[in-house]
Amino acid sequence: VLNMTGDVGAGPWAAKFRDRPLTWHLGNESFVNERSVGTQQTAWHFVANMRAWLPDHVGGVFWFGVDDATFSPHIPFYPRADVPLALRTGTGSIVDVDLRALFWLHDMV
Repeated sequence: VLNMTGDVGAGPWAAKFRDRPLTWHLGNESFVNERSVGTQQTAWHFVANMRAWLPDHVGGVFWFGVDDATFSPHIPFYPRADVPLALRTGTGSIVDVDLRALFWLHDMV
């Protein structure tokens, strides 16, 4: 198991996350911090699950989440599913709070 709290990128506080920018310099050398899968810079994320042995209408599942993947619940979407208003393109904005958008509801918790 990778424990990011013990390397130089964790800093004196043993941080689990890496601040931006992920590159840094010491003297004449440049370094790049590793980035965990869950990061505070994420607006949305997904996992595609393909199961060929199942019928088409349930064989593929698209697990979708908003914001940081570390703390976000994943919502399953199956083929031909209707997208809820809270997740539709055009609902809300990444810079303006809109309580109809799941991104902002999630960030308030």
